[in-house]
Amino acid sequence: MKIELIAKSLTMWSCMITVAVMAAPQTAQAGLPACVPKVSQAVVRVPPGKPRMMAGYFQLDNGCRNAIVLNTVRSSDFGEVSIHETVERENVARMRYVPALTVAPGDRVVFRPGGLHLMLMKPKTNLKIGSRIPIRMSGPGWSLQVMFDVKGMAG
Repeated sequence: MKIELIAKSLTMWSCMITVAVMAAPQTAQAGLPACVPKVSQAVVRVPPGKPRMMAGYFQLDNGCRNAIVLNTVRSSDFGEVSIHETVERENVARMRYVPALTVAPGDRVVFRPGGLHLMLMKPKTNLKIGSRIPIRMSGPGWSLQVMFDVKGMAG
């Protein structure tokens, strides 16, 4: 009787462990991205004088197996940082706030003048051309600090 009870108990535990092991890979795939996108060519353009706004440009490559979402951008060098897109309507260029940007697996998104860009508002210091500043980008399941080169408008 005791042996039968122990055997049933072991069989039940064995089944539970098997189910847990088989479910683990599916949970990881269905969950948040397990990798971090790559950022390159990160530049902040500083206009002459004492600007209250600047722009950040870069390439974002999603080498992950799942889509990633970029929805948070922060920098200790600015009071506010957000994603914007320049759109043209009736020959007038306007900026549109982008609360979140989804990038499909294998896709590249280029932030450039006249398109997507970071709006860097309320600078806390005078940025020096030739320096580098950290900007943190993140989304569900990932976070990345990127060093941006500070350049003038021409170069």
